[in-house]
Amino acid sequence: MLEIAFSESAEGGLRMAQSRSVSCAGAFIAIHEDGSRLTRAQLRAARRQAELEARRRQAEAVHLDGGIVFGFPLVLSVGDIAGEPLGPERTNVLTQLYGAAAPGRQIAEELMDHAAEGFRSLLAQLEQGESLRVWYSDQPDERCGLSWLCWELQRRGIQAPVHLVDLPRWEERSDGTVVRYISWGEMEPERFGAYISRQREAGPVLRSALAREWEALRQENGPLRAVVNGYLRTVPEDFYDHALRRVLAEQPEEFHQARAIGLALGKYLPGISDCWLALRMEELLKNGELEAVTEAPEGGPAYHRLLRKTAAFRTPEAV
Repeated sequence: MLEIAFSESAEGGLRMAQSRSVSCAGAFIAIHEDGSRLTRAQLRAARRQAELEARRRQAEAVHLDGGIVFGFPLVLSVGDIAGEPLGPERTNVLTQLYGAAAPGRQIAEELMDHAAEGFRSLLAQLEQGESLRVWYSDQPDERCGLSWLCWELQRRGIQAPVHLVDLPRWEERSDGTVVRYISWGEMEPERFGAYISRQREAGPVLRSALAREWEALRQENGPLRAVVNGYLRTVPEDFYDHALRRVLAEQPEEFHQARAIGLALGKYLPGISDCWLALRMEELLKNGELEAVTEAPEGGPAYHRLLRKTAAFRTPEAV
């Protein structure tokens, strides 16, 4: 059984999940809701609690039996998809997207080389009779990845068995907490194995439908794709701008761009990357609604800077 993921985080999590000694992260971040620091006593108590939680998770870890893990972090929800998904068009999209971090071209080429090499190896494994297990969710990149993969298999006439594991919308745990996941990239490695019971086989009819879905999206070739009311749809590039503007409207006149992006991601859980929101903020800079107060540190993400709202800034209600 070959494991398929659509982000670097999910790929790494699956690899760790296959380890016989799944390790739990030992680092943690703790602050008050208002952003203030904890006292030393509070920090020691938080550390003890984190250590207890890590040991509990270690004890409950479920090993994942599986084969080779393949990751395709192609961010297919963004940009041109009419060309070859593993070709120069996708490299250009990723370069633009990750240019909001730095260095965009290098990151894009490394991701594409990894994906292309993995896809060649995947096809070779399928020729030997292997089957697939695809980890997907309604997060746009994972949902696009599933349809894209079915499209690739269909156009090559590959009939290998395909098994799907969908991500639950939320999980109620025995300690009284409810956890909501956006994508498999957020899943703790020690918990992947616990979701194998959700696995089901994708028959020929479903795979064909997903392939047709991707072909239709390719024909539309819009700037952005999102899951709307359970369906994968082409949407305008300003689809997430309303949420972004709401967060910006709540900021003081001068604000840190990275913090605003983090607040938008945390508050509205859009399932998109920080880089996409950074690109949308570049549009606000271009049209004069925002202006840069400081420059980002050399070698760091471009959005690590202070911005200022101008008199031209429009609230979501004014758009």
